[in-house]
Amino acid sequence: MGSRAYRNILIFGSLFVCAAASAQPDVSDQRARLLAEQARPRQEIPFRPDQFDKFAGFYQLAPGGVVRVSREGKGYFIQGVGQPPIQVYPDSPTEFFTRDVVPPAQWSFDLDRANHVTGAVMHFHGREVPAKRLASTDPLAIQTERALETASGAPSPETEAALRREIQAFSSGEPDYGIMTSKLADTVRENGSYFTPLFEKLGPFKSLAFEKALPGGLNIYEATYQNGKLEWDIAPLLPDCKIEHLMINPINK
Repeated sequence: MGSRAYRNILIFGSLFVCAAASAQPDVSDQRARLLAEQARPRQEIPFRPDQFDKFAGFYQLAPGGVVRVSREGKGYFIQGVGQPPIQVYPDSPTEFFTRDVVPPAQWSFDLDRANHVTGAVMHFHGREVPAKRLASTDPLAIQTERALETASGAPSPETEAALRREIQAFSSGEPDYGIMTSKLADTVRENGSYFTPLFEKLGPFKSLAFEKALPGGLNIYEATYQNGKLEWDIAPLLPDCKIEHLMINPINK
């Protein structure tokens, strides 16, 4: 796994959004409380890298997606298939948060009385999603590891055409929700206030170039605008040609 930390504007794909939506009933007062808690500022604490090693492994989110938790040097990462690795930072011995991610997200780990890690909880989108820890020999863990380590040098079919259409729509101030899954569309709508100033600053869209495909299937493109560049990441399209995952990262060059 590369050491790059994916930060700035992030739209979580279907693995996280669907897991969050399925975890609990949408009780407005409860969700408002959780959203406020997840959005509060957090402070990174001193943390020895080897303290993270007990958390490393595979976790199965309800209702079924699997993520890999890993350490690379002093960096701590969480990654699902078709997703880039997301860096997290400690704000307690068992709790970690993302930086500059929209919507904010946190992970906490559960320990038993013998200090063994038994599971985790993803705090995201106003939900708390439990995740069961998998043994390294579990078929789901093995399958996920293989998928994350399988890369491709070519873009997934039709992703460039769909992304060009969506880039033009974002630049006009009206994202094309019709070619998104409902969960992705809801996430974009909820975070629309972040996009308007960004695209106003970038100016007109000029060109799009495929960069690479990450292990797990995520396609990386570089979009050039009059006043800057963005990295757009898009998952392979669903059978109905809809987009289930988009991520935007400003490129500072």
